[in-house]
Formats: sequence, structure tokens, C-alpha cells
Amino acid sequence: MASLAEQYRALRDRRQAGDPPDFEALLRRFYTGFLKPGDTAIDVGAFKGKHTFPIAAAIAGPGAALHAIEPNPDMAAGLRARIAADPALSFVMLHECAAAAENGIAEFIIAVETPGYSGLRQRDYDQPDVTTRRIGVHTVRLDWLLPHLPGLAYIKLDIEGGEFDALRGAQGLLDRHRPAISFEFGRRAYGAYGVDPAAVFDWFEARRYALFDIIGNPLRVKDRFLRADRLPGVFDFLAVPAENRNLLRLAQAQQDPPLTT
Repeated sequence: MASLAEQYRALRDRRQAGDPPDFEALLRRFYTGFLKPGDTAIDVGAFKGKHTFPIAAAIAGPGAALHAIEPNPDMAAGLRARIAADPALSFVMLHECAAAAENGIAEFIIAVETPGYSGLRQRDYDQPDVTTRRIGVHTVRLDWLLPHLPGLAYIKLDIEGGEFDALRGAQGLLDRHRPAISFEFGRRAYGAYGVDPAAVFDWFEARRYALFDIIGNPLRVKDRFLRADRLPGVFDFLAVPAENRNLLRLAQAQQDPPLTT
């Protein structure tokens, strides 16, 4: 197997050649590998439903529940209409709020031209002259919003740097249910929240979660995690309970063969 450095070099080469790996497909492959009918999941940063609806398809069945969190009113309106139009999505519950470390009301910055970069803090944008619009939103701790879930198989987080705050607001859910987690992580976005990247690794380690990058490399030591964060284009990471051997195998099985040649 190629070393971490060799795999990341291959990623950079593919990106520069205009053939970047489909990281969204890798993420779908991960969660569809273990979700089953009747499971409960949370999609934090549902946006236009890129992962909301594949997650829903994976868990559809008696007892299923999918909680979609989306504070951007335009995105929430689109999700609400699609859910209402399909009776098969009756188990998908939309919460128009922002997941955070504390309950309250906060300013939410919408990046008009690139709404996927919207968030509770204004991050560095990849393109110049981005127009912003500021609105007020409710912030909620997931522990407060969903205190009585009978189970929880998976949490997906993609909220432009606010992921660590959302996780800290969900500590009770993690402790009780030990779900698999996928989360975006990058210094440019996390810096707007004053998050020390090393603290993210320490937080997961204290809770006995094993970390992987989206292509399946184990990030067992802090330095390896911090180096992975520096690779342009790799923003998705996986966190799985260290005691769950099936999830550990799935996370490591993300290896994409073309990356290792």
C-alpha cells in the first residue's frame, strides 16, 4: 500500500490534471455501507439535500428518522417543498436552525454567490468579491433539540467551520449512542471560529473515537491528523467509535484504488 505522502501526492496530481476524486461519492459510500432501514440519522448543514436524500433512502423503513438541520431560509424552503411533495419522506424532519455549542440567537452570514460557504462566521472565500447578507437565526445544541432519540447511527456535519461547536453541543448524544460521524475540517474555515486544530483531535481522542480521512487513511496520532488537514481538496473526515470494528473496517475501506497506483 502506498504511504500517506504518496497517496496525497497522487491526489494533488489528479487535482492539477483536472481529475479530482469524487469525495462526495466516497462519503456516500461510507454511510450507505452501514446505515440500514429503521435507523436514525442527523444531517447538520443539509443545504440542498445532496446527502439528506441519499441518507433518507438508506434508512427508509419502519422506525426511521432523519433530522435535517439547515438555517439558510432559501435552502430550507427548497428542502421543505421537496419533503412535503414526497409522502415517502414523511420521516424526514427539517429544523430551520443552526447547530452550535449554545442555544441562542446569532448572526448568520449568507454568501450570496456561493451559498455553500454560508455560516455563523464569515470565513475566507475561494473567490473574490463575494456578496454577503446577514440574517438572524436560532442556534441550538443538538443535545437540547433531540434529547430523547431512541438511537442514533450517524451524524453528518458540513457547516463551514462550525462543526466543532456543533459537536460540542452534541456530547450527550455521542456518549449515549456512539454514532458514526463525518465532518468537514479545514484551517481556513475553523480559523474563523478560533478553533485550534489540535483541540479537535484531542476532543475525539478523549471520547474514544478513531479518525480517518475520507480516502480511508487512519489518523491515529495528532501530527498525522494535522498534516492531513493541510492537503488542498481533502475536507471530509470520518470519526468512528474505537470499539466498533465494523465501522473501523468501513472507514479504512474507503481507499480508492487509483489513488494508490
